[in-house]
Amino acid sequence: MIFDRGFTSAEIRESQEDRIRRVKKEIYEKAGKRSKEEMIRLASEVRVTLEEEKRRGGGKIKDSIPDILDGQNGEEIFFDDNIIYLPKKGEAIIVGDVHGDPESIISILEQNRFIEEMEKGSNLKIIFLGDYIDRGKKSKQAIELVLDLKKRYPNNIFLLRGNHEERGMMVFGEKSGDTFAKEMMDTFDEDEKKEMDFLGGKTNGGEVFLEYHNLFKIFPSVLVAGNGLIAVHGGAPCDSGISLRKMNSDKVALKETRWVDPSTKFLGIGDNPRRGMGGKVFGKDHFLRFMERIGATVMARSHDIVMKKGNNIVSKFFKNKLVTIFSNGGQKSTNSGYKGQAISPSFARISLEVVKEGWEDPDFQAITYKELNL
Repeated sequence: MIFDRGFTSAEIRESQEDRIRRVKKEIYEKAGKRSKEEMIRLASEVRVTLEEEKRRGGGKIKDSIPDILDGQNGEEIFFDDNIIYLPKKGEAIIVGDVHGDPESIISILEQNRFIEEMEKGSNLKIIFLGDYIDRGKKSKQAIELVLDLKKRYPNNIFLLRGNHEERGMMVFGEKSGDTFAKEMMDTFDEDEKKEMDFLGGKTNGGEVFLEYHNLFKIFPSVLVAGNGLIAVHGGAPCDSGISLRKMNSDKVALKETRWVDPSTKFLGIGDNPRRGMGGKVFGKDHFLRFMERIGATVMARSHDIVMKKGNNIVSKFFKNKLVTIFSNGGQKSTNSGYKGQAISPSFARISLEVVKEGWEDPDFQAITYKELNL
């Protein structure tokens, strides 16, 4: 599934350096400044891209990663309903929760020279694990950034759905009140704010909110790759024997992948009151059975803070086959929403061409924050 991005004659006449500078300014400086109409247009354009990707990828998912590799679609990118597949080609950057922190997104892009790579035709990819919004002070800017990236580089940007891309969390998910719903209301509804009108899409802010909620519903929940990687927001679903094909249409299992957490206190499935009624944790034995069933060797997830502890910048579990990556900047970022917590913001960068048997320290990098000069 390849979308051709041709260059205009004006772009060809530009030097590569000038073009890169211009593209960065367009992406970075526009983010957070879009009008209601521009936000809706951006969401609509990304929706069209995702729907076309789904149309082309329909019916291609198999029961396991080895089954995909053995079939006729193992060498192509495809998006089948709720699962994305990436072949064993190139490299991937994996980004955890950003939670309304555009500074961390831009820092990751700059640290990896991502725009430079894109403008020279690289197949470097970024996998975002969800939770783009809420908690931080700049959800609007953060979501505009990642959607603009997806619009420009559809074959290189992959956006998974986190639990904060669900309606309940978008409206009521934060005790601090820093939700996507509140930011849309504060940004676009200057008159008396009537919550029911807002939630019904009958105000300016409500119209934007509804458009983005509907967009998030078509985000995939799972990504698998030919090198054995599975990427999700939360973790393994509660049925360890479920296949990729069955999970693709199982709404309960997909929701579980966005909400569950790993635990060293259980071998199987346990209750998780921290996530509210019905919350679950999964233990080592359950995790390994699930991974064997789908033919995966490593899992990347986010959904949890990674606190600074020695030289550790991620949290690894279960024989280093599971890792938690958290990419919000905490004290290092201006609008993080986690200013009082000593977080270790990081990302992963791995080869997709080599089967991964476990996570290793060189796979991860701390995010560096520098003043941006365009």
